[in-house]
Amino acid sequence: MDEETGCVKAIVNASALTALRTAAGSVLATRLLSKPPISLVAFGAGKQIEAHVDLHIRAYPSIKRCVIVNRSRNMRLENLLSELRRSHPLVTLEGLAADDTTDVQNAVSHASVICTATSSTHPLFPSEWVSPGTHLNLVGSFKPGMIEVDCDLIRRAGTIVVDSAEACAVEAGELIAAGLKAGDMVEIGRLVEDRQGGLQGETQMRTGDVTVFKSVGVGLQDVAIAEHVVSKAESLAVGTIVENFYV
Repeated sequence: MDEETGCVKAIVNASALTALRTAAGSVLATRLLSKPPISLVAFGAGKQIEAHVDLHIRAYPSIKRCVIVNRSRNMRLENLLSELRRSHPLVTLEGLAADDTTDVQNAVSHASVICTATSSTHPLFPSEWVSPGTHLNLVGSFKPGMIEVDCDLIRRAGTIVVDSAEACAVEAGELIAAGLKAGDMVEIGRLVEDRQGGLQGETQMRTGDVTVFKSVGVGLQDVAIAEHVVSKAESLAVGTIVENFYV
């Protein structure tokens, strides 16, 4: 909507943009909290994981191997792997079924970064599989009953970095299960402000042997990326203009 008149400015398909902006937030968290990764493990096979893997590989040429874990080796996983292999031929991409316990444990234990985007209601893997120094981006859960990692892993992280402390305190199942309140979290925007203001380390954070970024989704991010895309489309004369359309 137009910020001055309130009229509809554009109609945009939001599903792809939501996946993109969520993945962009995770890449930002990886950049702020982790060393350049070498290996990536992702849980899920939907648009969110496609965007997370794609953007991480684009942002980090250091990534040489990526493992995607899905509930089964179905066509959805195979199609995703084929698409990512076409886009990133220099990266070794492998798919695993969640019940391939030995292989999944090995992948998790060697991961530099782990991204999860599932609707799971129980931990996808135990804390002891995760090696010290690993960074995790958790974006799947958005209700109290949805949980992707266990309480032990959350407690290992020290201060949890989130997109919105207020929202995560009532929506992020993993953080609620671990007994975290809004005051136990630091919003990623604070860390960005510190960097931009030359105040790196100004925000007080408890350190752990892993780092965690938890996102439940912030609507304002959708508005921001949609505004950017519409502005870019206008400058490139892309899209369909509907004359005399006012709502």
